[in-house]
Amino acid sequence: LRRGEVLGLTWDDLDLDLGTITIRRQMRTNKGKMELVEVTKTSAGRRQVTIDQETVSRLRSTKVLQAGDRLAFGEGYPDTRLVFTHADGKPTHPTAFSMGFARRVKKLGLPKIRLHDLRHTHAAHLIATGAHVKVISERIGHSSTSFTMDRYGHLMEGQQRNASDAVANLVDGATP
Repeated sequence: LRRGEVLGLTWDDLDLDLGTITIRRQMRTNKGKMELVEVTKTSAGRRQVTIDQETVSRLRSTKVLQAGDRLAFGEGYPDTRLVFTHADGKPTHPTAFSMGFARRVKKLGLPKIRLHDLRHTHAAHLIATGAHVKVISERIGHSSTSFTMDRYGHLMEGQQRNASDAVANLVDGATP
């Protein structure tokens, strides 16, 4: 997900039983003020993606922690239904979110990586698993598979050998 898509997620966008997230809005800044808008960067940005069970588990934990925060703050806690908020329930500013990520990366001694680079890393991991370009394009929220190929095609070069070997094995293994 893009940063604004993450920050725009509400609990209504998550189906933790099915393990899906529906992206339909984003948090963005306009003249220095945050706004939750019912649009995504592109029309393809409106999408549903599946998530793994570890992510589901962490989101369930986040929901429990947020419920505790809501009780602790009482009536002053805003009912935004946002998934990612500060302990007081207020939305997280996109720039602060990126800066917090950078601080965590540094604290953990990891190689420097921008928050947005996680999207590229995810795409690269999908390519490495042999995921179909249509699946990659849909998960990333690209408007077309050709855009995905233009952006990440260089990572698929090794798949030529895999494809030719797979076809040879299929043909050679066929019974006459």
